[in-house]
Amino acid sequence: MYPLKNNKVNRIGIKVVGGILIIVGLLLLYFLLSGKLTLPLSK
Repeated sequence: MYPLKNNKVNRIGIKVVGGILIIVGLLLLYFLLSGKLTLPLSK
C-alpha cells in the first residue's frame, strides 16, 4: 500500500466506502429480519 499524497481524497473515499457498507449491512439485516432472505445455514 503506497501512501496517498492527498489526504482529503483518502478520507472522502473511506467515508464513501463506509457509508456503502453500512447501507448494505442495514439492507441485509432488514431482509433477514423480515424473512425475505434466508441463510442457507438456517435450515
